Amino acid sequence: MNQTTVKNNIYEIFGKNGWEDFDGIVKTENNNIPLIDIFVNNENESIISCTPDHILYNEFDAKIRADFLKIGDLVKTKIGLKKISNLKQSNTNKVFDIINSDSHKIYSSKQTKTNNSILTHQCDEFAFVPGFQAEEFWAANYPTISASKQAKIIIISTPNGLFNIYHRIWSQAVNKLNTFHPTEVSWQEVPGRDQEWADEQLANLGEQKFNQEFAVKFIGSTSTLLNGETIKFLLKAWKNPVKRDLQDKLKIWKDPEEGCSYILGVDPAKGTGENWSVIQVLKIEKINPVKMEQVAVFRDNLTDVYTFAEICNRLSLYYNHAHIMCENNGEGSAVVQRIWWDHENENLVNSGSKEANLGIRSTRTTKPKAVLFMKKLIEDGCIKIFDKDTIEELGSYIEDNGKFFGKDKPDDLVSALFWGIYILEMDVLDESYGFIVKEESNDAWGILTDVNDGEMEEDWDWLNNSNVFD
Repeated sequence: MNQTTVKNNIYEIFGKNGWEDFDGIVKTENNNIPLIDIFVNNENESIISCTPDHILYNEFDAKIRADFLKIGDLVKTKIGLKKISNLKQSNTNKVFDIINSDSHKIYSSKQTKTNNSILTHQCDEFAFVPGFQAEEFWAANYPTISASKQAKIIIISTPNGLFNIYHRIWSQAVNKLNTFHPTEVSWQEVPGRDQEWADEQLANLGEQKFNQEFAVKFIGSTSTLLNGETIKFLLKAWKNPVKRDLQDKLKIWKDPEEGCSYILGVDPAKGTGENWSVIQVLKIEKINPVKMEQVAVFRDNLTDVYTFAEICNRLSLYYNHAHIMCENNGEGSAVVQRIWWDHENENLVNSGSKEANLGIRSTRTTKPKAVLFMKKLIEDGCIKIFDKDTIEELGSYIEDNGKFFGKDKPDDLVSALFWGIYILEMDVLDESYGFIVKEESNDAWGILTDVNDGEMEEDWDWLNNSNVFD
């Protein structure tokens, strides 16, 4: 096999996202490289000749390998959808691959026969493939490659945060839990690079990019909400639950203790198998200074809202009539309605005195406050977290352009956690663990807060001046 690389800094290539830069072209020469010629609309000339593993798009914008196509399928081209009228197999003695185009980096792979007849499969910068696309790519390609006893898979990437598929494969390889062989090359191993060079790159790129591109560090290589040291600490502190209940959906680290106060942070979902319905049970040890710990977690994506509301109510009663901080957006509205009216649980924390204010509303004001308040308390060591799934979601939770979300994992455990913690900012608890019940007019509305979404201002002084840190 003979390969030639031509670098490019002039031309662009038309990809999935329009015209894109690319670094160059690799020409591979060998005898009898298999190709598939794709013809459309009964035309005599093929629109493309490609290797069997080349990726195309169908009418649903889903990826499909060339060797999975059949006559009659629709494929996307630059000028629109085209129906495949014929497929032919042929051979060539050379093929060309694009280097580092955004579309090709994500969607294409390369197969070649080496001189010793070992089939290799390479995926460059795998850690940067978006989570669901990486999983699809891996699921589609791995079975085909592994079917050959001579197949070898080579994955090359710099780190891009924790808990994505690349981090999972790497971690399993390091711990000898799969058959991959991990090889790490840091900047110190490159001839001509010394500490002076590293200091210069660190100053130019910043710590995050330097750790990602040169230091081979998974932690601190993406814009995680929590700092790297905190994530490291959390990863070392996780514990297995002492018992499980509700068909393993409920994990318990500590049962309720007499005289102790608890809070339920709740993030509801529809129960249709997509997002997760989550309850975080937190024990309040001290208010001034804050000391809390995670004692139980419920998590399931198939529990309907009515059953979920009943579980919230029962857990509240079990944990010493714990107060409930439940998001009321979307399906959360049905959950808080049922907790309040059907179960008559007056420990539900409500954001106002009207029926529409049952539970806690996630808004552009309340969510950032709750998230950043959680960040401060966790990084200050005020909250003990034992659940490994919660820690992994925290390790993947990022801030991007003012939005907070899970980058490579769901974020429902995090959402329930920050709503549970947010009770400390809502003037519901006093310093002796007692509970303040506010009254408005003559309405007996249970637990009320001074939160009013319509009157909130963008004032961030609370983060540094909060009385819970006095």
